[in-house]
Amino acid sequence: MPDPDGNLVELLERDPLAHVAPPPQRPDLGATVRFLTVSVPNLEAFCERAERGIGLVREDLELHAPDHDRLWAHEGSSRRSTVLRGGGVALDVVQYNRPEARSWPDGYRLSDLGYMNVAVGFRDTGEFDRWFANAQTAGWTPHGKPLEVGIFKVMYVDDVDGFDVEMLRPRTWADRLTGFAPSMPYAVAEQHVNAPPQRSGNRSPIWREWKRSPACRYKSTRRHRPGSGPSAG
Repeated sequence: MPDPDGNLVELLERDPLAHVAPPPQRPDLGATVRFLTVSVPNLEAFCERAERGIGLVREDLELHAPDHDRLWAHEGSSRRSTVLRGGGVALDVVQYNRPEARSWPDGYRLSDLGYMNVAVGFRDTGEFDRWFANAQTAGWTPHGKPLEVGIFKVMYVDDVDGFDVEMLRPRTWADRLTGFAPSMPYAVAEQHVNAPPQRSGNRSPIWREWKRSPACRYKSTRRHRPGSGPSAG
């Protein structure tokens, strides 16, 4: 389905990468991003650059069958595709032969409406440096020297067709500041009891432990603070 700007978002009931990728890092959330689709002029050339230059790996996986094309008004089209994966997210690389894919219009800018780029992350600075050098050898052109910003090291690279990739090395100690870890820890604890609701909560040992926990006191303070509400946090 399209978002308000016309970008297509695909919703799947089952995890398409369940057998090849690590499990989602936030099991408390009901959904996660698992793949993006990119249309390229030369399938093999793009995949080779992505494998050699930024470390993506090719998977023997089909994310879309031919009859999926009718879902985005491409019924009767002809295409080839390959799935590249990096960690828990995949790139569905597609080359359309019919209809022939159009290039970006003259004057196209990265800031134009649509998906801007994808990011490839590294947890080790040496690994980042090695793949940054590999990217240039494989034909990716950097916008400049990698920037050291304290909480991360980053630079953007473009391939010969103009596709932009962000290469990022986030510092682990800053994960909560940069959004790579939840700002507060989460936990799932359940206890099933056969008792009326008004009795079960007060007598549950988990409930008594929760009432004494700092997290409960924190939530209680937030709830009674003047001016707080659903959007205050």
